[in-house]
Amino acid sequence: MKRPTARHSPETLSATQLLGSALRSARIRRRITQQQLGDRAGLGKQTIGRLEAGDPGIALGNFLEVLQVLERPWTSDLVEMIEDDRRGRALEIQRLPSRVVSDDF
Repeated sequence: MKRPTARHSPETLSATQLLGSALRSARIRRRITQQQLGDRAGLGKQTIGRLEAGDPGIALGNFLEVLQVLERPWTSDLVEMIEDDRRGRALEIQRLPSRVVSDDF
């Protein structure tokens, strides 16, 4: 049975294309070919091409593996940015109850 095709928002499609383009530029600056990057990441040249083209169907693990090969700290920087989650923390603080103080004191 064939899996249903995921539909991605225009924002997601734009972001995957920007990420792909940025990864392509990073690879070229390091003067390595798609084949070399694929070999180092344990992926095929075709997968690297799809990633660089902004294909939203590329597995997250493959994307992270390429980040590790290009620049190891990028993966931890990405995780740190998501963990920081400033907007989420601000929303969490807004939902916290106010401290209740008894009038008996």
